[in-house]
Amino acid sequence: MKFSINQSEFLSALQDVEKGLSSRVASPILSGVLLQASVDMLTLSTTDGTLSIRTSINALIDEEGEAVIPSKLLISVIKSLPNEAIVFEANETEGKVSCGKASFDLKAFNPTDFPSFPEVQPQDSIEIPSTQFARMVRHVDRDVSRDESRAILTGIYIQAANGTLKMTATDSYRLAIIETDFDNQGQDFAAVISGTFLTDLASLCRSDSETIKISLADNQILVELGPTTFVNRRIEGQYPDVGRLLPKEHSTRVTFDVAQLTETVKRVSLMTNKTAPIKFDINAETQSVLISTMSPDVGSASETISAKVEGNDITTAFNAYYTLDGLSAIDTKEVFLDLQEAMRPSVFHSENPENFTYLIMPVRMSD
Repeated sequence: MKFSINQSEFLSALQDVEKGLSSRVASPILSGVLLQASVDMLTLSTTDGTLSIRTSINALIDEEGEAVIPSKLLISVIKSLPNEAIVFEANETEGKVSCGKASFDLKAFNPTDFPSFPEVQPQDSIEIPSTQFARMVRHVDRDVSRDESRAILTGIYIQAANGTLKMTATDSYRLAIIETDFDNQGQDFAAVISGTFLTDLASLCRSDSETIKISLADNQILVELGPTTFVNRRIEGQYPDVGRLLPKEHSTRVTFDVAQLTETVKRVSLMTNKTAPIKFDINAETQSVLISTMSPDVGSASETISAKVEGNDITTAFNAYYTLDGLSAIDTKEVFLDLQEAMRPSVFHSENPENFTYLIMPVRMSD
């Protein structure tokens, strides 16, 4: 095979499929990228045995064929070259990259040993503007569990029904839900999809005019984003009924300026470790909240900020890290904090353009 291609376009395509590489290589060939040159198109494919990615870009094809090249090495080589025309040629045992006066000879794998790309029959599907999809994923992906022993919680639960699109994630200590109006064209959709996979997809959503299509196919997920196709294993099982955890009422509602609250929590938490409690003393009479922490080995810190307080005075505390995680997902100017009692779950929520809900469990305070 032999083709010519622009350096930046080749590098971008390689980086798009790089996410399909195996981190624990069961077979050396899975560390490679399959390059297939045909007519005026170059197709790149990777797989780790669970996730498969394929994309296509235009190229000047001098000789059709295919080759498998170690991906990380190829990316490093292409990244090191100037944004000029690259000539690539290969056979079953080696590949050669040329650009200007630079030349690299790379060992290759036999392409006949590379796994074929999965052929799936899509069933239920939804199509979402890609930037909206990315924004929604970034609101909830911090809250996905990293504990593989409860595989269902390592995923984000995506639902489309009754004119609403909803994404849910929880690690049992906090819960994030984002929902927005959505025309699902009468077709309901529900699936639990790997949070890591969705985060990777969100990072590839670059165009306001592009859409992302997600389809279910038996035990697999098929995703189409521009010229790139992804096939990944679906997380099986019943997602927890998290709706029952959300309080139906509150005794106190506090309205904060998001930026002010975030900066205050950051400053106060400097005096303690990230898992220590940050205390919220909410005072309706003074319309203020005293935020404080204390560490016997380090010291203490406190700061009072103005806030709109409706309801009863209340004192509670939250994990500092979880609090900042939730606040960092909010992109509105104001956030509401609804509370019931000191040791019952509290809810941060914001509105427009999407409704975002972040339930956080309180932390018991030492006397």
